[in-house]
Amino acid sequence: MQKKKSPRLAGLLEKDPYASPEDLTDAPPEAAATAAVAKPSMVPAPASTQVLVPSESSSIDDVATWLASLGMSKYIGKFYSAKYDGKKLHRANEKQLRKLVKNEDDYRLLVRALR
Repeated sequence: MQKKKSPRLAGLLEKDPYASPEDLTDAPPEAAATAAVAKPSMVPAPASTQVLVPSESSSIDDVATWLASLGMSKYIGKFYSAKYDGKKLHRANEKQLRKLVKNEDDYRLLVRALR
């Protein structure tokens, strides 16, 4: 049986989910805020924002990884079942892509990423 988290701890975690265990003390909020500013951040540096587009020689798995990097993992199954590798992805026309990607915003994201 899982124990309930204390409301104080839950509140601290909601404020700073990346806080180290030393930051989760009984100190007043002002002291915790200054301690958080004094310590270096534990948040990892963002990765490169450039997403590599699969080439024509890419496999189906490469296309699936690319879709996941775009945040479109809900479409991976459709692309797998349609056997979209890099060559088929680059040769697909609007009608073929819209058949797989129904959401207009997702479709636009996909087309922009393919450019």
